[in-house]
Amino acid sequence: MSVDYKTDVILLTCASGKQCSHLLPLIAGKWKCLRLVVNSVSSEERLKKAYPNAEVTRADLAEPQECKRVLKGVTTVYQVIPGFHPHETEIGYNMIDAAITYAKEGSFKHYIFSSVLNTQLRKLMNHDCKRYVEEYLMESGLNYTILQPSHFMDMFPIKQLTSEKSPSMFEAAEGLMKAIGGPDPPPYTRDGVQRMLLWYNYHGLMGNPNVLEWILGRKPMSWEAWIEDKMQQE
Repeated sequence: MSVDYKTDVILLTCASGKQCSHLLPLIAGKWKCLRLVVNSVSSEERLKKAYPNAEVTRADLAEPQECKRVLKGVTTVYQVIPGFHPHETEIGYNMIDAAITYAKEGSFKHYIFSSVLNTQLRKLMNHDCKRYVEEYLMESGLNYTILQPSHFMDMFPIKQLTSEKSPSMFEAAEGLMKAIGGPDPPPYTRDGVQRMLLWYNYHGLMGNPNVLEWILGRKPMSWEAWIEDKMQQE
C-alpha cells in the first residue's frame, strides 16, 4: 500500500493511553494529518497542547454515528479499544462497519487493530471480546493488520513493587478497577479485572519471545536489564 505522509489521514483511538503515548512521538513528525480520539476533556486538552498540529476530538465509539464521524476522510486507523469496556466488542464492530463504508467510497485503505496476546483465552473477558472483533475484521474485506501485544514493561511500578509495602494481588485489582472504571466501577469492569489477575496469577501470559526480536531486528531488552535500568533511574 502506497503512503502519502502529507495528505493521508491516520486515526488513533485511545490516543492518550499507554500504547499511543509511546506511538505518537514516533509518528507525529512524519505524518502531517493526525486525528486523535480521546474520551475525556483532560485527555483532549493534554493532547492538544502536546500535538498542536493534530486534530484532537472526543468521541463515544459505542455509538455507530460517532465512529462514522471520526473515520470520515481517514486513510488508516490504529484502533485501541478501551480495556474492560462494557461494550468492547460492539465498539470494534462499529468501527469496522464505518471503515467498510468509507472503503467502498475509496478513501479508507488500512485497518490496524491492536488486540491482545492469546485471544482464545475465553475465561478472560478482555481477551474473549477481542477474539470476536478479530474475526469480524478478518471477514470484513478490509485490508488489515492485527497486533497481539502482551504486557508492557512500564505497567509495573518498580519502586513500589520492591518496597516493603508492595501491593497484594487484591490491592492491585482494586487500584486497576478504579483506574479503569472510576471510584465505582461497573460490574463488567470489576469481574473482568478480577478474572484477569486470577488467571495471570496461576497461568501467566506466555508468548513467543522471538517475535519482538524479529520486529526490532535485534535482541530486545531483557526483564532483568529493564528492572536494573529503572532501579538506577529511581
